[in-house]
Amino acid sequence: MQKPTLILADEFVSQLDAITATEILDSMRVIARDQGVALLVTTHETDVVEDYADRVVVMRSGKIAHEVPGGALSQGDMLDLLR
Repeated sequence: MQKPTLILADEFVSQLDAITATEILDSMRVIARDQGVALLVTTHETDVVEDYADRVVVMRSGKIAHEVPGGALSQGDMLDLLR
């Protein structure tokens, strides 16, 4: 736990106000970059995906339904994939 190579975060900013969520996500980005830690986040918040994801994976029934680099999908595209 002192030097993780992977952090798993399930909806970890979903119940926070926008300012606090941004502060935490920015901090996690710095940790990932500076410490070489991979951060895997599950979220339904398309704005978080659009602003922070390096890679987007949409899963359906336990299988990968769509996978693209971060920034390759608009929020509308993501919403279409989630329907």
